[in-house]
Amino acid sequence: MIKTIASKAKLKLWSWRQSRPQRVLLLPLFPLVAIAGWLAKSRSRVTDARNSNIFILHFGAIGDALMATPAIRLLHQQYPSAEIDVLTASRSALDIFSRNPRIKRASFLQQYDAGNIKERFHEKRSLWRDRLLLFFLYPTLVIRLLADSYHIGIALGPLHEGATFSNILFDLVGIPLRVGALGAHPEVLTHAADPKIAKLHWVDFYREIIKTLIAEPCDIDDSLDYAVSETERARAGEFLRTHRIQYDQAIAVIHPGGNLFINSKRWAPEKFAEVADSLDNRFSSVVITGSADEKEVAEQVKQAMRMRGVNAAGELTFGETAAVLKRAALLITNDTGILHLADAVGVPQIISIFGPTDPKKIAPRNNRNRIVSANLECAPCIDFDAGDPSKRCWRTIKEECLGTITVKQVLGAIEPDLPVTRELEYDSSLALVAGHR
Repeated sequence: MIKTIASKAKLKLWSWRQSRPQRVLLLPLFPLVAIAGWLAKSRSRVTDARNSNIFILHFGAIGDALMATPAIRLLHQQYPSAEIDVLTASRSALDIFSRNPRIKRASFLQQYDAGNIKERFHEKRSLWRDRLLLFFLYPTLVIRLLADSYHIGIALGPLHEGATFSNILFDLVGIPLRVGALGAHPEVLTHAADPKIAKLHWVDFYREIIKTLIAEPCDIDDSLDYAVSETERARAGEFLRTHRIQYDQAIAVIHPGGNLFINSKRWAPEKFAEVADSLDNRFSSVVITGSADEKEVAEQVKQAMRMRGVNAAGELTFGETAAVLKRAALLITNDTGILHLADAVGVPQIISIFGPTDPKKIAPRNNRNRIVSANLECAPCIDFDAGDPSKRCWRTIKEECLGTITVKQVLGAIEPDLPVTRELEYDSSLALVAGHR
């Protein structure tokens, strides 16, 4: 409780500091910043950027951040000596980038009510007006980046408004090589990918942006990066042990949560429960995962189940959930970040349930993932921004696409000969915590 109050107070303080009248006093610095940026851009472009500083701005959440890791790996392969920094507008994505060994520094862009980038950069204005607006909203960010002297700036994110912000920012602070694909003011980019790449799978979308910097052909590797620490493994093992799940027992994971946004991505809890009960002859336990906000829906699934289930929603961190997934042979999930986390940690089989969103753009593309989706003529209705109000389901029964998916369809997607135990690396700390010696 005290932690929550402190967190809210900190957020309010930050919002006040960003909105404070003193911010207006920095406006006279704008001409000096613009001149400094112009001088920085007028430097000869870096012909060999392998020892350069690279700045990536990303506006996606968990799934987007994980799907960006192949592109970051490609970037690191091309510039192995370069220092890569990432600025993200998502707290959850910050965890993904912070544990990536190819990234030197990951930091968080704290937005505030009056400076919400998605709202403030939704409409295209003149370039100078947008430059002035950006400086007015985030003057300290502009000044810091100007001082940091990055050589390459990459707008790596799935939102047009975020890309507009990135394009202007890179230009204003004078980054010599400016890379992107979406958003307004593409003329300020030195390396602009075709905006049509937004129709591709998101892994390909991110990679195509990076490939604008690469002259020669490159290897394609879709694998996602997420490192689980030994501490997270041990804590996950302790959690399972307290629920009488031993180190070598077969478990399946069910994730009934997911973002609601404009359209829900959630399949019915009672259907998840029915699926779980059908697994009782193959798995000793079913672990129901989710965030603290998804604890209620996870509990609905557990209460509707006949077989023993463990509600882990809100009890585990994201990294600890990844450790549990490393123990699991099967995950059944809605379209949410856990889908991509499971792919990253190598869950042998993933059953992903899709309704309003497009699996061709989002779902993992490997033989471990099986997609279950509706046959409605209007599905999928969202192929870009799941929070776009104009994409609200127009049907009388909202998200009917999810409602038409049956338990039989989901069970039919599970491989009959799926091994129920995983060949795990022996982890002495985890084994001891789980009661093995």
